[in-house]
Amino acid sequence: MSSCGGGAEMKSRGSRFVPCAMLECSAIVSSSNGFGGKDGVPFTNRDIGVENLPVEVLYSFTWVGTGWESLLLDLFLLDDFYFGNVTVVQLLFGGFAVVVGCEVLVDRARRWVQAPSSHLWFSAPTSDVLESFQHDSYRQDSREFGNLTFLVSLDLGSNNFNGNLPQEMTRLRRLKFLDLSFNSFSGKVPSWFGFLHQLQVLNLGNNSCTSSIPSSFSNISTLENLNLNFNSIEGQIPKVIGNIRVLKLRGNNLIESIPLSLSNASRIEFIAFTGNSLSGSLPNGLSSGLPILKGLYLITINEFDGPIHSEIGRLSNLQKLAVGTNHFTGIIPQEIGNLANLMELWMEGNQITGSVPISIFNISLLQTLTLEQNNLSGFLPREIGNLNKMQLLQISVNKLIGEIPKEISNLIELEVLNLGFNSFSGSLPPNMCSVLPNIEQLFLGILTNLVGTIPHSISNCSKLKLELSGNKLTGLIPNSLGYLTHLQFLNLGENNFTSDSSLSFLTSLTNCRNLTDLYLPFNPLNGMLPDSTGNLSISLRNFYAGNCKIKGRIPNEVGNLSSLLDLDLPRNNLVGSIPT
Repeated sequence: MSSCGGGAEMKSRGSRFVPCAMLECSAIVSSSNGFGGKDGVPFTNRDIGVENLPVEVLYSFTWVGTGWESLLLDLFLLDDFYFGNVTVVQLLFGGFAVVVGCEVLVDRARRWVQAPSSHLWFSAPTSDVLESFQHDSYRQDSREFGNLTFLVSLDLGSNNFNGNLPQEMTRLRRLKFLDLSFNSFSGKVPSWFGFLHQLQVLNLGNNSCTSSIPSSFSNISTLENLNLNFNSIEGQIPKVIGNIRVLKLRGNNLIESIPLSLSNASRIEFIAFTGNSLSGSLPNGLSSGLPILKGLYLITINEFDGPIHSEIGRLSNLQKLAVGTNHFTGIIPQEIGNLANLMELWMEGNQITGSVPISIFNISLLQTLTLEQNNLSGFLPREIGNLNKMQLLQISVNKLIGEIPKEISNLIELEVLNLGFNSFSGSLPPNMCSVLPNIEQLFLGILTNLVGTIPHSISNCSKLKLELSGNKLTGLIPNSLGYLTHLQFLNLGENNFTSDSSLSFLTSLTNCRNLTDLYLPFNPLNGMLPDSTGNLSISLRNFYAGNCKIKGRIPNEVGNLSSLLDLDLPRNNLVGSIPT
């Protein structure tokens, strides 16, 4: 600790400045008084002579690193006036050499909140001292939590707590922030949460809580953020509190439909019901009652059905809409184009019909569009080129026809393009890859009527996973594929590709040191496997080249491919023995 002396010495001099016990804290936060600028801006003892900081303006200190047991001991000896305004105490990542008993920590914390004006924000580390809470000291002394009646924030997230939540917490009537996430708490979600009338944030996510959500939650009129993600909660979605802003119920066992009362939560900004067993149609009027909604997640495992109503276009602040992997029917409403702030639209895995509305391609902020595995038909409009912020575009497994619009080359931020399993015709846009520098995955397999050659510009896309199987593509497999230095997956099967007699493209692929899967079957290659085949990536696991009219022997060097699991070369004209 600092050489300027302990707390007792400062008291004897009648000092009202920050005690020496705090001088090694990594951050001290003062109210605005000329020391730290704006309210709540932290500074360290390198920024200012902390010993000259008046204690009356101190309201936060943070200790990061080892040895804070000594800090606690020094602080424990100080008079209460040093903590009259302290509201935040953070003890982060302590790495304790000695286990400090839970009861000692609680006693010291309780001392800091004796003064009527003092509220305490207590954040403790993932460490032995917290792991001890799950043993006898925690079970016997959990009642001590009830004595911290001025506590306003308690963060015990990401520890190893288990068992039921202690009912003594119901006495923490001033509590505004409670984080119990990423533990192993079990049992019913306590109804006594309803007595915490000042609670604003409750995070119980990633535990093992069961039963239904208590109706007493509706008593917490101050609650703004409720996170019950990834528990085993059953039953229905309860009546939603009017002031709620964030409602996260992912990964539970909730059933039945979304209650119409949700449309009364006019302040809500984020709804996540992903991964439950909800069903039914979206309530009429839901959109009109949620004017500032920014995120709506209903994706995966749920069984919502019926149409997506045109009123969805009223959610003018919506940024993320995820309704994939359900049973929605009908068409995509034209009004969806009114969502000018939309950045992500997930509608995959439904039974949606009709064409892709042109209005979607006027949403200039759109970065993700997934419409795969529906029954969409018609053409892909040229207006797709308007989406110059698009990063993920997946429209595979539909019934789209016509040519792939050359305007798709305008999507300069595009990373993933999947148009496979449709009925597109024509050829690949010749400059598509030369102007898509960020493309990482290009899936154009099973388009049935796609013709032409692989454009040489593809060599500009060095991060590519390339899927072109099941088309009518022709010409030589270009040696420029060797420039795809980060290539992991290449499928050119079931086309009409050819090569020179030495299959030189295989030699070029030896530059692709991350290649794990190479599929070439059902192409008339008419050549011999070069010795350089053995120099392909040591990560190669699957090499398929059946029905390719390959002749000659299998080079012994293939034995160098130490990760190879499947070497599939049937129905060729090979001779000689199989290498060992």
